Amino acid sequence: MDAQERTFLLEGPDAFLDQVYETVEAHVHRTGEEYGQVITGVGMAEVGDVEHETESVLPVYVPATVDPDEAEELIGLALDRIADEHSMELARQGVQILPEEAAESE
Repeated sequence: MDAQERTFLLEGPDAFLDQVYETVEAHVHRTGEEYGQVITGVGMAEVGDVEHETESVLPVYVPATVDPDEAEELIGLALDRIADEHSMELARQGVQILPEEAAESE
């Protein structure tokens, strides 16, 4: 991540966050464009070592020029789309989107 990006943390079920990681990473790598109009990349995830009963945190990056509230809304829409494409709507409901600054202050 660089100074032109802002980090949001996704907290939720491992299986869904693994799917988010794979979907976003593949899209950004293949097209060179943002996923869901705003996500420029994802942080490290333990792909392939997923526990369906556990939760984890996945960092996603957005341009710093995007308003944080708008970025959060667009990330939510992107997650909804991924959940719909992979029949993971229930898992999606368990995901929280937090700006990194808010998560650090908790």
